[in-house]
Amino acid sequence: MLNNIKNIGNFHRTKYYDTIKTLVGNKYPHCIMQAMILVESSGLSSQIIGHDENVKNEKIKSRRDFIASGATFLKKTFAITTDAKTSQQNDDGPNSGPAPKPSDPKLGLDLRFSHSVGMFGLTFFPPDGHPTDGSATTMQSIYNNTNNADLQWAINFAKKGWDSCGSNPLKVFKFWGGSCDSTNSFVLQVAAKKMDLYNQCLAQDK
Repeated sequence: MLNNIKNIGNFHRTKYYDTIKTLVGNKYPHCIMQAMILVESSGLSSQIIGHDENVKNEKIKSRRDFIASGATFLKKTFAITTDAKTSQQNDDGPNSGPAPKPSDPKLGLDLRFSHSVGMFGLTFFPPDGHPTDGSATTMQSIYNNTNNADLQWAINFAKKGWDSCGSNPLKVFKFWGGSCDSTNSFVLQVAAKKMDLYNQCLAQDK
């Protein structure tokens, strides 16, 4: 769900600006989350799901596992060939087949593999493809943003980063991508953009 970094413009308020500010309260600077939502989804609907099966990068374990399985969620088989490795194979997502049903506690996802859910791309890695009821319920609530679940989950996760990374905004953005001191080039690129938006948010918030 992550936006193309090059296409993200200057800071602007999404429709969730005031809600985020209220939910963050005095936990940490709310501009952290204002920047986060702009980069991750521009504040678009929480009913967005990312599928590792649709990612062509074979360095992603879930993508490798999917290709090795030779079959999609709807039991469509495919030959494990170069074509399979370079093409999008998922058939249970909103962009490539039947959209997940909001009434389905597991959202109709192929839970053998990881999926990102909601405006902040919160990724779930169900063990053995069989999440606990709690995990499935959390995914459902984030998908529907029930009681601001999507916002609240992301805000709480960022609080872990704030506490773990010495109250350092840039490190919180790196934490979102893996760890406070991540040196991954993509994580650093995304964190730098978030930091730029964060500073713009602080300036206009005075």
